[in-house]
Amino acid sequence: MFSQYLGSYLLRRELISAEELGSLLKKEKEHRIKLGVLAIDRGYMTVDQVEEIHAQQKKIDRRFGELAIDKGYLTSSALEKLLTEQKEAHVSLSEILLDEGYFSLAEIEKIVREYKEDAGISDRDIRSLQEGDVAIAVDRLVEFNKADEFFRNYVILFLRNLIRFVDPRSRILSSQEKIEIPKGLVIEQAIRGEVDINTAVMIDSRDAGEIASRFSRRDISSPDPLISETLKELLNLHNGLFAVNLSNQGVEVNLNPPEIAQQAPYKFSEEIEFRTSVGDIKLFLGS
Repeated sequence: MFSQYLGSYLLRRELISAEELGSLLKKEKEHRIKLGVLAIDRGYMTVDQVEEIHAQQKKIDRRFGELAIDKGYLTSSALEKLLTEQKEAHVSLSEILLDEGYFSLAEIEKIVREYKEDAGISDRDIRSLQEGDVAIAVDRLVEFNKADEFFRNYVILFLRNLIRFVDPRSRILSSQEKIEIPKGLVIEQAIRGEVDINTAVMIDSRDAGEIASRFSRRDISSPDPLISETLKELLNLHNGLFAVNLSNQGVEVNLNPPEIAQQAPYKFSEEIEFRTSVGDIKLFLGS
């Protein structure tokens, strides 16, 4: 995850082009092995078991390894071995920049140092980002208009679910990276109960089919009525996981059915933006 934010910084500083960044991140992704794939390859789990865990992640906000241990498919020692092997097999963006000759080692060290100062993050924060701690990214990049722990937890979970279900390279954008969606598909869903939260997402109509295809894991061509239904399912799945988390904290809520909005959201206090490799997403929150 750190690579996505470092890459955005390089882009903003005009040290590399958008095309170059896309190519570099693609090379990085090719070197990163998914934990489920690694578990199958090493004989710890079957394909059916991995698919079962992936399906369970759509119902419970927990990591792959934790669920696999609960099911008895992995032991703690096996998971540790897999995580170590996954980490050792991973090639970072910094390494690729060096190998491809974009910068010298001294230049990369200088860039990383300046990025840390610019973003206000520490070495510990960077390690957390490298380990997939999305809370660090949200806390460093989002300034909520309303101090609300529910909003913070909602955004953290939303980013986590984008990474799980749409694109592992999904990232949250800083206030300096505002995006424009000229013709967007808007989906709204209200959360009602002991806490009331209005939620909505806006996706560029040109990207909606690809994002829906990534989520559903099937090809959905535009124009297709399945696109809006699939994206409604995506928001509903996320809000369902959020509701489960609230219930675990003793806060009970219900979900209204998601629906297509006829106009851009206007009654929301928070607007948070995300970037995936297949399109940008705007998230709106209000109470």
